[in-house]
Amino acid sequence: MRKLDAETGATLTETPVGREPAGLALDAAQARLYVANRESNSVSVIDTGSMRAFREIEVGEGPFALTLDATNERLFVVNVRSGDISVIDTAKQDVLARVRVGGSPYGVAVDRTSNRYSCPINTATTYQQSGPIRSR
Repeated sequence: MRKLDAETGATLTETPVGREPAGLALDAAQARLYVANRESNSVSVIDTGSMRAFREIEVGEGPFALTLDATNERLFVVNVRSGDISVIDTAKQDVLARVRVGGSPYGVAVDRTSNRYSCPINTATTYQQSGPIRSR
C-alpha cells in the first residue's frame, strides 16, 4: 500500500499489507483504512496517522470489495471465491458473521437509511438482506 503526494504522485510512504490488495474502505473518524487482501484471504487495518498496519483479520476466500455501514460500526467484505460476505465489528476488529450469497459477488453497497445491503453476483442477480446482522 502506498501513500502518494496528491500534487506530484510521488510515494510518501509504503505500508506492507497482504497479497493482492483489491479494495479499500476509509473510516476517517477513527483514522483507519481497511484493505481487502484478495490472495491472503484477509483484511488489513491501517492507522492512517502512522500509516502502519496494526491488525490483519481473516475473512472468506478472495476478499475483493468492502464498504462501511452508516455508523462505521460494521465493515462488509465481499469474498468472491467463497461466495459470501464477512461482516466485521470495527470496534472489536473481529468477524461477526459470514452471510452466504452464492455465485461470485464483486461489490457491496449499504443503504444508509434502511441498513439494507446489496451486492451484484456474476449472474446479474442482486442479493439483498435487511435488518441487523447479529454476532455469532
